[in-house]
Amino acid sequence: SNTLVALKSPDDYVGVDDCLHLPDISEASLLHTLKVRFKREDIYTSAGPILISVNPYKSLFRPDGESIYSEDEMLFYRTKQSTYEEKRPHLFEIADRAYSALMDSVKEGQSGGIENEDPVLLMEDHHVPGKVQNQSIIISGESGAGKTEATKIIMKFLASITRKADKPSFITSPDGKMIAALEDRVLSSNPLLESFGNAQTLRNDNSSRFGKFIHINFDTLQGAISGATISNYLLEKTRITTQVEGERNYHVFYQLLASGDDQLIEELGLKEGAEGFRYLGNRSGNSGVQPKDATNYAETKLCLKSIGLDERQQKA
Repeated sequence: SNTLVALKSPDDYVGVDDCLHLPDISEASLLHTLKVRFKREDIYTSAGPILISVNPYKSLFRPDGESIYSEDEMLFYRTKQSTYEEKRPHLFEIADRAYSALMDSVKEGQSGGIENEDPVLLMEDHHVPGKVQNQSIIISGESGAGKTEATKIIMKFLASITRKADKPSFITSPDGKMIAALEDRVLSSNPLLESFGNAQTLRNDNSSRFGKFIHINFDTLQGAISGATISNYLLEKTRITTQVEGERNYHVFYQLLASGDDQLIEELGLKEGAEGFRYLGNRSGNSGVQPKDATNYAETKLCLKSIGLDERQQKA
């Protein structure tokens, strides 16, 4: 049956932080809880160790005017003085729990992660004290749900809480190039992946047309990021040759056309614009170059520089 069960308890109407605390968990009470919280701009709701997110399609701010993703908010979720009851559902809470579980796993007598919430994982010999216990955060949802943004927010949190205050923003590589600090290089990977693998679709202006697995390594003695690898898969190659009306090819093509670098456009033979290329659908307007492409091009260039690619290598 498609009929929803009626709400039965007063607590079903208040929008609790964790839907598992509802006195009567049903499809109706869960959906109503999400609706109530969304209307008051609480876009995150817990379901035990799972975080449910509803995309607001706008920036959200705290009562004091600060972003809900500000540095102060990061510190609030990271500090041990903040009690569990004070910490409302948030991506930072998920990221901090994973990071804390990783660091605690190498300490004798401590075990983190979802072990504390799932009795199946408390079985004998499941975890050897003092041995690193890897942590995973799985982000899933339909197109436009906010998976790309959630990934960036979690990575920014991890980079911020592990970075030493006195660490320089740029360092010299072994071959003499100035490159960004490791944490900044890890963060720079996301805009690059978006430029070369995201596209505008009918449902989402920044849709990832591929899957990705991000593996971040940590120094468990210092607690700092020591490296990262990103594996991408299932890239939608058909988008390179065909897009329906209202959709676009990958962002990077339009960023180049919007670069404002006349010499580069001349060198690459792009003077005709998006209308002159079948790969771009020979389209202008909303399916062609947009004002935001120039800004995004500058960000892509900065990210390429951050990871150590000079002008010559960027053009190669």
